[in-house]
Amino acid sequence: MNVKKTIKKMSAILAGATMIGATVLGAMAYDLSSYPSPFVTDGVFNGKLVVGEMAKPSDMLGVTDIAASLQAASKTAVAGGSGVSTTVTGGKDYDEIVLNGAWGSAVNLTDTKLSGFKDTTTRFNDDDIDYHEQLELGATAFEFQTSSDGEKDFANQVYAITDASAIEYRLYFDDYVNTSLVGSGTGEDYLEFALLGRQLTVTGVDADDYGFTVEASSEHFLKQGQEVEVAGKTVTLERVGETSVIVVVDGQRKVIASTGSATFDEADDFEVEVESIFYEQGATDNGANLKLGDSLTESAQSGQPAELFGEPDKTTEADWLWSIDLSSETAGEQYVGIVNNIDRTDLDSSEKERPALALGEELSFPNNYVSMQFYALETAYDDYQTVTLEYVYQSIDLDDDNTMTVSDGSGLILSADEQIFEVDGIETDTVYIVDNGAAAYEVWYDDGSDEVNASTTSAVVTIKVDDDSITLERPAVVDSLINFTDFTKAFNLTNGGVDAVYFFVETDNSDEHFGLLDEDEAGELQYSSTGLQGGVADIGTKDYDYMTDFGVIIPEPKSQFGSGSSFEIMVPTNQQKATLLVKTSTTSVGPSGDDSGAYTINPIPVGATILDKDAEGLVGTTPLVVVGGPFVNTISAELMGNPTTEDINAMFEPGLAKIKLYADKNAILVAGYNAQDTLGAAYVLADYVDYALTGSEVEVVVPSLQSLSVRTPTLPSDKADVPVAPVEPQTE
Repeated sequence: MNVKKTIKKMSAILAGATMIGATVLGAMAYDLSSYPSPFVTDGVFNGKLVVGEMAKPSDMLGVTDIAASLQAASKTAVAGGSGVSTTVTGGKDYDEIVLNGAWGSAVNLTDTKLSGFKDTTTRFNDDDIDYHEQLELGATAFEFQTSSDGEKDFANQVYAITDASAIEYRLYFDDYVNTSLVGSGTGEDYLEFALLGRQLTVTGVDADDYGFTVEASSEHFLKQGQEVEVAGKTVTLERVGETSVIVVVDGQRKVIASTGSATFDEADDFEVEVESIFYEQGATDNGANLKLGDSLTESAQSGQPAELFGEPDKTTEADWLWSIDLSSETAGEQYVGIVNNIDRTDLDSSEKERPALALGEELSFPNNYVSMQFYALETAYDDYQTVTLEYVYQSIDLDDDNTMTVSDGSGLILSADEQIFEVDGIETDTVYIVDNGAAAYEVWYDDGSDEVNASTTSAVVTIKVDDDSITLERPAVVDSLINFTDFTKAFNLTNGGVDAVYFFVETDNSDEHFGLLDEDEAGELQYSSTGLQGGVADIGTKDYDYMTDFGVIIPEPKSQFGSGSSFEIMVPTNQQKATLLVKTSTTSVGPSGDDSGAYTINPIPVGATILDKDAEGLVGTTPLVVVGGPFVNTISAELMGNPTTEDINAMFEPGLAKIKLYADKNAILVAGYNAQDTLGAAYVLADYVDYALTGSEVEVVVPSLQSLSVRTPTLPSDKADVPVAPVEPQTE
């Protein structure tokens, strides 16, 4: 179920950030798992949908569903300012996260929040076993950190750091699984389930219930003389006998008995197992079911690298480790899954460390099944306001028509490009805090009409930024500390306190510099994350941009402060806060109401669907999705090698369809034995995420349009794969 929630958009993710639901491939090899690429590139559909001129109406229905799915993937990230509302569908956002503190409490997300997550049933030991997928984020899973938390390299930007062990994906069995029965018989008692989008067959569970053995091979039915490519190896079923077969892998030939297996050492220890043989003496279509792979089985052990999902075998280098506990006999407590293994606390990368996430970057589980993205900030980096603080010695002249007059005074002048200061309810771009020789500084301001007015309250200067404010408190007495305090009306910071930056101004200072000496001194510029002078940090000697918890930036304090007559701070338009977005490949983020959102939908252009007669010459030059078999679609026939009727009859069977990628031609074929079978395959391609398509070809089993499943191919793919009948010798 897709759950919608309106969030407050904070700022655009980085330009060029990865589009949800699409992949840019360039020149690299790809398979069906890359779909909808290359038909959608940089969020734009750039191909054609081809249907036969003589096709059934149901082929057009299938094209319509495929087009709708491609349209959902055709979107790009766009810039947006603070206060822009967006809607998240099929995902979960966490916004208003304060900086340098815990991101929130622990949460568990299931299919009710994340589209594509499973809550389904598998058959085991003659029983239905319910299971569901769950993403578990601990309270320490993320922290959005600034340089004020001790990380110099973060400078004037925010980064998301992660606590590895607090990020975990689990598949829970809602019904009890008696693991002692797994793999105890003929194979019908194997435990099957979909994990991170990959269908797994568990053939045995370790005695301690913290590990299992899983089939790692793919099953293929080959007729004598046919070949298939698996894991980069060419496998040929050379000959079929009654009790054995001859298999060739990359040139190495071996005889394998029925239900036996062999390792091809000359092909990088590629493994082949004969599942069953179909043999009839004198027949031309003898064949065998073969299990093929770099390894027929793989083991999964809790705490070890998840090699099944491409992780290296060295624990210190693996991003993901297995997390397995099948020991409980209580329903709902048995689980298998993977847990994040690598911390992200700085910008370095090593065996045990990965870089922290910058704005727009994401941490993804294998197969990009679910990702956690540092999605947005309350204030974009280019939306900061610059405030200049200048010290002036005995040259401030505020003599005007007001009753309060100061001539040749010392003090501070605050200035900005916009009227972001507020004194006595008046907005202004210039404020004067002046020593008049009395016990306290006076606050004056430019009213924007060539008049300089004295504050009637003389208490504080407010830097007004949208919904939040910052106050600059004048010293109570001359030579005392000026207290620069950040606060927000909407949200308390850590410990319930407020940011504070403290700096000194000495009245008798003819050299016009900040601090007590004509040089930067650590104790003369201080920061407190709680707003209290106790526990302050000396930041005057920092040689990098410094960002406070509130989000105020002090560019390079060491070069600015102490030796000069002015320094600058950069103020966010709102207290800086972060948004974390948890998403799957089908999560969508779009505008809410009339606001511009995080994504722009790029419409599929008119004329994207064409007839086969109009697609001639496009094969190999334009990405094509071709719907309908070779009898009704000439482009299908071209892709399949222009097969004869006899060839076509060998390629299709009732209740079966195929989705085949011709990567060298940037084309996908969607075709079945009849119109319903073709429509079923179109449904699967349109719903590609739920079916986790992989490889270059899959077969779609279509008992009905309400009951579809995907399996590895058992029939010839095209004309080149159809067995050639032996030629009988001619006799006179």
